[in-house]
Amino acid sequence: MADGRSAAAKVPQQASEAFLLAVKRSMPAIRKAVGALTLDPKMLTAGEKLQCEGFLRRRQANRVLRGFRRATGATVPCALRQLAGSGMA
Repeated sequence: MADGRSAAAKVPQQASEAFLLAVKRSMPAIRKAVGALTLDPKMLTAGEKLQCEGFLRRRQANRVLRGFRRATGATVPCALRQLAGSGMA
């Protein structure tokens, strides 16, 4: 072999990689089946963490916008302009 490993040594490594890939692909379905309602950030893959963080940021921004609109009665475009100018959104 060119990399110094025998063909027998590569088989377990390829099997491990295949298993990890299968688990990563199945994680959303596994979480749904288990019924994980709250996400533990330590259990997420890097891509899932980014998605989760983006979702949390958007949810917080929407809450701020809704609260501001309830308090002031402003339209969405007006509220967005005012919040963006104040640095809150």
